[in-house]
Amino acid sequence: MKKKIIMGLIVIIIGILCVVILNNKIIYAKEEYNIYVIQTGVFKKIENAVKYRDNLPSGVIIQDNDLYRVYSYLGINNELLKNIYNSFKLANIDTYIKVVGVSKEFYSKIEGYEKILIKTDDETLINKINQNLLEEYLKEINNE
Repeated sequence: MKKKIIMGLIVIIIGILCVVILNNKIIYAKEEYNIYVIQTGVFKKIENAVKYRDNLPSGVIIQDNDLYRVYSYLGINNELLKNIYNSFKLANIDTYIKVVGVSKEFYSKIEGYEKILIKTDDETLINKINQNLLEEYLKEINNE
């Protein structure tokens, strides 16, 4: 009887160790970095999301189950985030800031682009870079 209990405990401990080891490998295999995303709209119909997005300087539509979310900015720099957020608020555009995870490679790409964004006041350039990042983000989430 004691041998069966001891053997059962050993099996349970080995099982727990295997789960912990495998979970750590899975977690470290897919390391995520957090970025900020400014969401400026949520719609039930794609047509409404497209119409809304087309009136923004930059934006992409993310399908989330039966909803279509319009993302208008993404980045990691708090100062840039505040400036963009405030410009949306001044234009009376409702915004919601979300934190999402991305790959290390994409995070590094954002860092590179933000070095350019910090140095410029050219709104056309800012919008083009932001649109490029948003489109790259679409590719990032669709390749998961």
